[in-house]
Amino acid sequence: MLSEQTGRIFLFNDAHTQTNALQPVAGPGAQTANHIHQRRFRSQAGAEVEDYQRTVEANGLLLFPLLLEVRRQPELSETISTSLDIINSLGKLLARYQSDGDLVQEHPLHAVAALLGPLMIINLMQNASPDLPLPAVDLPGHVRQFLDGRRPSS
Repeated sequence: MLSEQTGRIFLFNDAHTQTNALQPVAGPGAQTANHIHQRRFRSQAGAEVEDYQRTVEANGLLLFPLLLEVRRQPELSETISTSLDIINSLGKLLARYQSDGDLVQEHPLHAVAALLGPLMIINLMQNASPDLPLPAVDLPGHVRQFLDGRRPSS
C-alpha cells in the first residue's frame, strides 16, 4: 500500500492479523513488498471464496432456503453457522483491507454481497436447470476482478 502522505510503501508484518501493525518498507524492494502484499490479499480473499463455494456445493444449496426460514425458526441457526462464519470472516477481511486503503470504503456486507452475489446466482441457476450449459466459474479470476474493481482510484 502506498501512503500518499509519506510516499512510503507498507507491508503487513506477520503480527498484522493480531495487532493491525504496519511495517514500513523502503528501498529497492518496496515494489516487491507491495506485490507480495497484493498477492497475500488475493490469496486470503480467494481462500474465503473457495470455502464458501465448497460449503454451498457440499450442502446442495441448503443455505438459501435456510436463510429465509431462520428468522421464523431460530433453531435452524446452528445449521447455517458454517456458512455465516465464512461470510463473517470474509466481511472482516474486506473491512481490514478497506481500513488499510486497499479497497474503497463501503459497508463490508455490501462488499461481501457484491463478491458472493454472482456465485449465488450461478449456483441457483445450476440447481434450477442442471441441463443449462453454464461455464464453470473461474474463482481466482472472479476474486481478482472484484478486488481490481474495488481498488481506490489514485
